[in-house]
Amino acid sequence: SQAALVKGTVAETLADISELDREISRFRAAIAELELKRATLQSFANFHKALLNPVSRLPAEVLSQIFQQCVIVPWTDTARDAKYYPGDNKTPMAIASVGRQWRDVALSTPRLWSAISLVLRPKHAKQHIALASMWLSRAGNSPLSI
Repeated sequence: SQAALVKGTVAETLADISELDREISRFRAAIAELELKRATLQSFANFHKALLNPVSRLPAEVLSQIFQQCVIVPWTDTARDAKYYPGDNKTPMAIASVGRQWRDVALSTPRLWSAISLVLRPKHAKQHIALASMWLSRAGNSPLSI
């Protein structure tokens, strides 16, 4: 009968769809595996490419001196003469965020953290106090500019 023929056609079509769904799942798994391999290779290439960066070959002492020159104390003549006025001094945080080498150098350069510009607002007082505490601990025994 015609109904049986249609049912058979529908059943075959649904079976084909199921097979295609299984194939799509296999391809998705293969793509995920390839994307993981690609990401691993990209990380490997980026790491080794960074080794070619001339800045990465600078001694920590030289980087430290460069970083200290980047910090402008907002209430000094240097700041008033500067074309770039940083407002509150976020430069040490920005430097420490670049990468592991820069972070290590920034954290081992107390003078970089010796200028503190902080406005306490009641809404964020706890965060500001925590930030000031961290800043002071990083400044170590350096003379402070507050």
